Amino acid sequence: MNMLGMKATSMGGAFTGFARDASGVFYNPGAMTFSEYTQLSLGASFVIPSTSFLSPYAGNTNMENNWQVPMHFYGNTKINERTSVGLSVNTPFNLHTEWDDNWTGRYLVKESQMRGIYFQPSVSYQFSEKFGVGGGPVIAFGKSFLTKSLPYSSSAGEVGMELDGRSVGFGFNIGLYLETSEELSFGFTYRSAVKMNVNEGDASFSNVPASLGSMIPSSTDFETSYTLPSVISAGAAYELTRELTLCLDINYTTWNSFDQLDYTFDDYSQLNFTSIKNYENAFAIRLGAQYEISDRIDARGGIAFDSSPVQDAYISPENPDNNRFMVSLGGTIKFNENFSLDVAYMLQNIKERESINEQYNFEGTYKSLMNIFGVTLNYEF
Repeated sequence: MNMLGMKATSMGGAFTGFARDASGVFYNPGAMTFSEYTQLSLGASFVIPSTSFLSPYAGNTNMENNWQVPMHFYGNTKINERTSVGLSVNTPFNLHTEWDDNWTGRYLVKESQMRGIYFQPSVSYQFSEKFGVGGGPVIAFGKSFLTKSLPYSSSAGEVGMELDGRSVGFGFNIGLYLETSEELSFGFTYRSAVKMNVNEGDASFSNVPASLGSMIPSSTDFETSYTLPSVISAGAAYELTRELTLCLDINYTTWNSFDQLDYTFDDYSQLNFTSIKNYENAFAIRLGAQYEISDRIDARGGIAFDSSPVQDAYISPENPDNNRFMVSLGGTIKFNENFSLDVAYMLQNIKERESINEQYNFEGTYKSLMNIFGVTLNYEF
């Protein structure tokens, strides 16, 4: 939610009641038909995470600093005075962690990735000069990837496991947009949960000793499933002066659907295992502002608080999450009547967290920081 369009990113994600550009296809499809022109937007975020883990027994370990570059595309056009159609392609859920091969938690995870790329065609209808409704289906393409060590070894080293799965899921999105006056607007959106089933995922094992050849194959299939959560957002935008607009968003995410991951291997049931998550529902509050410096330059800023869905007893190095505070800056440069460029920077400070994972009896302290830079190129005609 925080890096899916640079206008929204630079305002702390507060965009539900202010989604008047092409990214409204995602942030609020009810506002699509309030755009007068055909708009196209293409951009990327450069996410630089930094996480450290302090073990009471093995000292400090830093997570590998692997950059993530989620992309986004939005398009919106009117087909008549009251109706608009659009397309959104982005990655609202993207988690990637990687640790050193020999670190103390290698039997839990060495590398983990879970990503959902959402394709969302939408249609919007303006019932009046002040009220619009929009929505459409969501087609999600998922990737899940996990590597870790198993508690066996051979002359070549510890036995390693790698799981690589693909999935497709379906959902929907709906948005409402209301302008009560020239200065004040409201928005409401609902993005449904999406069930992702991994069938015939690829499992491979390395360094398997001959004595375990009948128990651990070099490769086989696996299955698992998970549910990406629904998100409810409500927002408002108020034009305090001709130049200054203030925005507020509240988000509620139903993470309780993400309870556990069951990995099953049809022909090798002794390899089956479960990763307990027990996530809780979470909320976020976001405040943003836009100031029109000139006809060609807009400046933006925002702050936000995002509560973590991960409970103390179930935090793991797959997702060393906690409540996070965010501050952002950015703006838009308009080159001419057609082209403009949005830029944004966001700092996410994830609160330090000490815990013992009940399932694995894995104890330690996590501290994370995330720097996000992003650009979006817009074309309007």
